[in-house]
Amino acid sequence: MSVFDCHTKELEVISVSKKSVRWFIFLFFFVLPVFGVTSEILGLENEKKGEEIGGRNQSPEQVEAFASGKSKNSDPQSNRESTTFRLQKRLKELGYYPGSIDGIWGKQTEIALQEFQKHNSLSVTGKIDSQTRHKLGLMAIEPKVQKKEPAGAIKGTQEDHRISAVGKLDAATRNGLSLTAAGPAFRLFLLGSLLTMALFHLLLFGLHRKEIITLYFACLCVLTAFLYMMSVEKFFFDLFPHIDRAIAVKIEYLCAYLGFTILMIFIRKLYAKEFSKTILRVSQILFLGFALQILLPNIEAQIRAYVMMASGVMVFVFCLYLIYILIRAGLRRREGAILSLVGFFCLFTTIINDILYDQSIIYFGRLAHFGIFIFIFAQASILYLRFSKSSNRVVVYERFVPKHFLKNLDKEDIVDVKLGDNAQLTMSVLFSDIRNFTTLSEKMTPEENFKFINSYLGVMGPVIRRHKGFIDKYIGDAIMALFSNNADDAVEGAIGMLRKLVEYNAGRKRAGYVPIQIGIGINTGILRIGIVGEHGRIEGTAIGDTVNIASRIEELTKMYGVSLLISDQTYNRLENPKKYHIRKIDREKIRGKAEPVTVWEVFDADPPDVLKYKLDTAAMFEDARSLYQSKRFEEANEMFMDCLARNPRDKTAEVYRERCKLYMKMGVDENWEGIARHITYERAPGILSPG
Repeated sequence: MSVFDCHTKELEVISVSKKSVRWFIFLFFFVLPVFGVTSEILGLENEKKGEEIGGRNQSPEQVEAFASGKSKNSDPQSNRESTTFRLQKRLKELGYYPGSIDGIWGKQTEIALQEFQKHNSLSVTGKIDSQTRHKLGLMAIEPKVQKKEPAGAIKGTQEDHRISAVGKLDAATRNGLSLTAAGPAFRLFLLGSLLTMALFHLLLFGLHRKEIITLYFACLCVLTAFLYMMSVEKFFFDLFPHIDRAIAVKIEYLCAYLGFTILMIFIRKLYAKEFSKTILRVSQILFLGFALQILLPNIEAQIRAYVMMASGVMVFVFCLYLIYILIRAGLRRREGAILSLVGFFCLFTTIINDILYDQSIIYFGRLAHFGIFIFIFAQASILYLRFSKSSNRVVVYERFVPKHFLKNLDKEDIVDVKLGDNAQLTMSVLFSDIRNFTTLSEKMTPEENFKFINSYLGVMGPVIRRHKGFIDKYIGDAIMALFSNNADDAVEGAIGMLRKLVEYNAGRKRAGYVPIQIGIGINTGILRIGIVGEHGRIEGTAIGDTVNIASRIEELTKMYGVSLLISDQTYNRLENPKKYHIRKIDREKIRGKAEPVTVWEVFDADPPDVLKYKLDTAAMFEDARSLYQSKRFEEANEMFMDCLARNPRDKTAEVYRERCKLYMKMGVDENWEGIARHITYERAPGILSPG
């Protein structure tokens, strides 16, 4: 990729970011007015209902009908779907209610309920509280109305909501019945905001598929909007009044379980280093089980009620865990952790408030809608900040400091890196170099040199990354790459590079250029990666004996005339060495290293004829090496000559034959261990002396 191409890609990324912001502005100002119009319509409708309760322009009979949950147009079917009807049916099944099931609350129903509460060790109130609901296996039971007079109906409703029982429609009563004028407008604004956020982040995901966190957030917004319509404001039933309540409740619980699971995944995506993967898996399994029991038919109501209670307890426990994770991330100064903690804490506390309010324990009113708004706004702000930062900088900086390098330094962003940051790791180091590059470059102009190097590196880089490695640096035409997973990645990456070179050379031949050859050396061991330099200029690098040995092994490929050599440290870390074509080459005394290093040739990428030769002569070559190590140089020389007779291009056999001739003539020291001492091989095979 040329420099011009790189700058073009930067401009495209910035342009996409600007387009995303424009789309957000368009959606925000287009979608919200639509919900605003709907808000006004439903707001008038709810005000009309308020007038009905208050008695303005309505007859006493209409006020009584609305307050008791009925109207003149109601029919037996609506009574059969009422809370009282379901309560009477359940009590009759259990043998407490002797009367007829008509859906009308009366003294007989209240006495039956008191009997049930008494026998089940509940508070004998004659009212349908949360514990009674769970024992009966009933969900979403509305407060009952005991009086039939207009003022009495309002007074009874006030008593059930723990509001001052004055029998008039005051501010507190309007708030308790969700009939305040501001209620519909705000809830429609919140729904519009949630759906706008969902559309915007779906758009971002469509433009940047790697940013999967935006997809999770979009799904979270949609599910939150749906649950808000169903469970918080009951707005869903205004839109779909004829939906079967039992089915609606099941959908509500399924969406709640799915939404909470997505929330857990979303927080883990934000703060993966703090969030335990095991905890996430446990939560997913638990909520999958809770969802399945919702779908399964023929489960007793009492068992289902206990499962609901268990799911509520688990939600509470996992919420506490999420708060712990966000506090931990905040203490570690993770980006956006404090804002995320504030948003989630507001959501958590307001939901707890609403639960306690529904149980008539506290009287602050419903606050969940505020908590939802703060939470969603906080998370959207974090995503926007992360996305805008990454869009404009990561693509640019990753070409200088790879993201894998930052990951190994435990850094999330290039701006977090400072001089001296380092980490000790076990990695495989790969060095590759073009043979006789100096001779090639002398025949090219400086501009042609740059084009050639960039063309070659552009072919090799993707192969390294495809095998889970990353390029630490380019040294002219040489490549230094690091592999942190295992030694197999490095070896397979090197084989992939050599095979890709065959395709690259075919293209060079077609263009009239001379084919090139490369040598690759790999070593595995402990090293340190970190940031070196000074305050005006820094760069990432890897240092240590592991790196130096890998560089020396790459140089040995020139002397032995092979393409790929690995150290014994790499060989011993291969999961299954037999899956590769490998032969032992030598024991080398590496410059700057006290202990000798055994080097192995991996020849999977050799041309078919050479590959066949090496496989056919593998046993002969190894026998010849054994004779050589045993100082039986004459016999070894004969066998190496046989190898050369089959393939005169086997430079390794030629090196051993020359050594045998030398030692046959000069002899060796009695302490000789067959270790080759490398003096130099810059342009030609090294000069070897007895060890």
